[in-house]
Amino acid sequence: MTMTEIMRKRLCFPISITDTIENVIGRLLDENVLCPKDSNRKMPLDGFASKVSTSGIIRFRLDKHENLYKVIDKLCVAHGLKLELCNNTIILSR
Repeated sequence: MTMTEIMRKRLCFPISITDTIENVIGRLLDENVLCPKDSNRKMPLDGFASKVSTSGIIRFRLDKHENLYKVIDKLCVAHGLKLELCNNTIILSR
């Protein structure tokens, strides 16, 4: 299963996060793919790793349910980032 297929299967719930871009994306993946509150929604992946380190803080707010792929794709495009699936781990890089 590709990274896109995994994220297209998930709706992102309304959320507000103020943090670095890598932590915002990490939290979205954690809550919607890796460790969701409903264990039936958990995808069989090993985790998330970031090859990106930023110091800038962003304010991210989602007011309604939206497809996780669309949410993360917008964030990645806006910040020049990409996600890949490598050895069953989601990797964030430039």
